[in-house]
Amino acid sequence: MPVLGAQFLLEPCGARAFFVPEDFSRDELELAATARRFMEREVLPKIPAMENKDFAETRRLLQRAGELGLLMTAVPEEYGGLGLPNRVSGLISESVSLYGGFSVSHGAHTKIGTQPLVYFGTEEQKSKWLPRLASGELIAAYALSEPGSGSDAQAAKTLAKLSADGKHYVVTGAKQWITNGAIADLFTVFCQIDDGSGKLEFSALMVELGTPGFEVGREEHKLGIRGSSTTPLTFQEALIPVENRLGAVGDGAKIAFNILNVGRYNLAIGTIGGVKEGLKLAMEYATERKQFGVPLMRFGALRQKAAEIAVTIFGMEAMGYRVAGLVDTLAEETAQSGKALTGADKMKPIEEYAIEASIAKVWCSDMLNVAASECLQMYGGYGYVEDYPAERMFRDARINMIFEGTNEVNRLLIPGMLLKRAMKGRLGVMQWLGRLGDGPAAPPEGPLSAERDAADRLKGLAGVVLQAAALKHMQALEKEQQVLLMLADLIIDAYLCDSAVGRALQRRAKGLPTDVSDAMARVTASHTTDRAHANARRCARALASGPALDALLSRLDAWSPALRSDVVADRDLIADALAARGAYPL
Repeated sequence: MPVLGAQFLLEPCGARAFFVPEDFSRDELELAATARRFMEREVLPKIPAMENKDFAETRRLLQRAGELGLLMTAVPEEYGGLGLPNRVSGLISESVSLYGGFSVSHGAHTKIGTQPLVYFGTEEQKSKWLPRLASGELIAAYALSEPGSGSDAQAAKTLAKLSADGKHYVVTGAKQWITNGAIADLFTVFCQIDDGSGKLEFSALMVELGTPGFEVGREEHKLGIRGSSTTPLTFQEALIPVENRLGAVGDGAKIAFNILNVGRYNLAIGTIGGVKEGLKLAMEYATERKQFGVPLMRFGALRQKAAEIAVTIFGMEAMGYRVAGLVDTLAEETAQSGKALTGADKMKPIEEYAIEASIAKVWCSDMLNVAASECLQMYGGYGYVEDYPAERMFRDARINMIFEGTNEVNRLLIPGMLLKRAMKGRLGVMQWLGRLGDGPAAPPEGPLSAERDAADRLKGLAGVVLQAAALKHMQALEKEQQVLLMLADLIIDAYLCDSAVGRALQRRAKGLPTDVSDAMARVTASHTTDRAHANARRCARALASGPALDALLSRLDAWSPALRSDVVADRDLIADALAARGAYPL
């Protein structure tokens, strides 16, 4: 029986194993090592050129990545790719994220640029373009946003009218914020198609560079990721052959939003490499730099920062690779069904875990920004100048909270999708909410019992508040954005705690060293508990007053975890492990 999306809320922490980084095979890790060597030897020395908008260098390096097989992991073997699982593609994304500008260009090509063709292309379209995309001969881009429609993508104004002879779409309009704009050869363009009936249907077209009437605009001057190209696109009666339509007329939303889900959990995984690199460089600096004759890394304040960043990485890995592993498992089961699969069939595993994808995207991109800020702080004043990498990393990190749907939009989606599934009778959400009145189950026994109990109680906290919000606002809840944002953070903390503690338990089951991973799980549980307790009570005050509020707060108190772990001691243990390795220890 496959795991359903958001099923983690209904099950005890550790009830079932999920994919964790410790599960990667030697061959998969070697492929990641190849990607890292490529970054260290060929990409990082070219950062000054790419930061100064030498996009010919960016394109050359993408093509070089193609030669090494780093663009083809998710392309099926019959079209020149490797056909590897999502978790391996994610591992490559993590490895190339040592430099934000190149990481963005790589992800725009391999994920949102190429995947629409993989899932929705015709046989002719795949044969024509996928082998050349896999090798790096062609570079891809994804064109969804417009000047007047950001988060509301289906409000796109770009219009494609069927020509009188029925052979072309005549496209007029504009796109904005297109990553790889100046270096791409093939664009997935979303537009409104008018097939002559006057009815507009949101759809997708494949547009080749050099198409008459199609132009790439001037380069944007950005705060960060300066090594990646970002341009507008304009269409002035551009003629696009009808055979370049991707999917059926009206499939635009299905294609766009499912591909964004792919982008979301891959972005989440991709941020991990940036945090690891930032921590490594900051620790190197703080080990060499001395104050009062003592290396900075021996001071408690910096040890705390380094330990907290390591805890963050542990949780990011657990969440991000868990989502990729879930998608892979369901995709493998779907492929073994024996029936011919459409693009929509192949996208179902991605759609199933859309909630987890949004959770991972929000948390990991938020934490990349926190970690980048803390790494800069570890450099002191030197971190603020361009001579040191922390300044660039700090600037590059910020965009990830906007990419693939802003974090605000993704937060709103999390409780919204959960409630829609509840209303459709999927997953057993209503039954779960009904059981919450019985209070928490007895704490489990064994290793990390308090943390496992905390993870389960955090789910209960989220459920109690979700139930109260739904009862008060009913169908109007979707308009209560401040309440939805608090609900989302409760669900995010529940998933983070469940993932980090679950990962630590799986390390124990594998016979791996557990001192550091247990400490990371304890710190994660402590932080999520503190945040969720305050967040749940804050949300309760927005949902009730008087005796009703007293009753709601009493329910929340019954579910609130009461951890007794020593966070300071755990951070010291983690900091010692970091000092011994000089980098993230796991």
